[in-house]
Amino acid sequence: METRIIGIILCFFSATSAAAMTEWFPFELHGGHITIPVEIGGIDGRAILDTGAQSNGINKRFLAANELTYPKGERIRLKGVFGEEQTRMLNQVPTRLFEMDLTLSHLIPMHLGDENNQLLLGAAFFRMFVIQLDYPNQKIRLIDRDAIDVSDYENIKMRRDRASGFPIVRVNMNNDKDVWLILDTGNAGGILVERNVAENYDWLNKFNASNTFGGGVVKATMTQTFLLPSLTFGPYELGDVKVTVPAPNETINVGGRGDIVGSRIKGQLIRGLLGYDVLKHFVLTMDYKGGHLHVGLPQ
Repeated sequence: METRIIGIILCFFSATSAAAMTEWFPFELHGGHITIPVEIGGIDGRAILDTGAQSNGINKRFLAANELTYPKGERIRLKGVFGEEQTRMLNQVPTRLFEMDLTLSHLIPMHLGDENNQLLLGAAFFRMFVIQLDYPNQKIRLIDRDAIDVSDYENIKMRRDRASGFPIVRVNMNNDKDVWLILDTGNAGGILVERNVAENYDWLNKFNASNTFGGGVVKATMTQTFLLPSLTFGPYELGDVKVTVPAPNETINVGGRGDIVGSRIKGQLIRGLLGYDVLKHFVLTMDYKGGHLHVGLPQ
C-alpha cells in the first residue's frame, strides 16, 4: 500500500510541473471527517483521511450493502478505541483514487459508518509528505518534505510517538493539566480522554457531565460528556470544548504509555484523542513523519 501511495504523490507533483507542492483542492467534511472522492469496484464513495489510524481500512457496511467479496489475507487483531476483535485483511481491491486506477491490498475490514464511507487512509498516506489542512475553507494540499522544514515554524509541542508511531500534541486542559493527545483527524468529536484524568480534577461533577454513547471502528460503548471551559492548543485558547470520557468500568485503548516490550524504546504517556471540534477552527501544516506542526488561522 505504501509504495502505491508514493506513486500517487509523485503523479501529483509531476502534474504541477515539478512544483514542490500541489494546488489547493477541496475536501468535504462528513460528520467531522475529512473525505475525498474514491471509487471501489466501480462504485463512487468517499475515503476518510485519518491521522489516528496506523493502518488502512475498508468499510464493512459498504462491502455488505454491495455484496462485495475480495481475497482474504493474513489474520490480525484490530485494536479500536473501544475494544478489539480478530479479523482478516482483504487484498486485490480495485480502487480509483486521485484519478488513478489502483489495486489495494492489506485493507482491514472495519466499521466506518455510512456505506458511502468506503475507505480509510492512515499513516501510510500521511507520512510521505507535509500536508496542509485548511479546515474552515475545506481544502488541502501536499508539499514535498524536502521543500519545507516545518520545525522552523512549529508553534505547538508535537511529536511522533517513538513507540506507537501516533502523531501526538501537548495541550493544556482548563489550566489544570498538560496532557499528550493523539492528533486524530478521524475523531469527529472534540477530546476523548481517560476517565481518571477527569476524575482527578472533579470535572465530571463541576461541569455536569451527561451520559452519552460513543462508537469506534470495533464497537460502541457508554460514555460521559461535558464542556470544558478552557483548552490551550498551541498559541490559541478555546472555550467550551466538548470532552468525552468512558463510563465507569469502561476503558479506551488510546491511553497509557505505549512502550515496546523487550525494547529500550519508551513511548510518551498518551491520555486520549484530540479531534474535529478543536481542529475545525484552524489551518494545520503538519510534518507527520518528522513530528512537527504549525497551527494557524485561515486567511
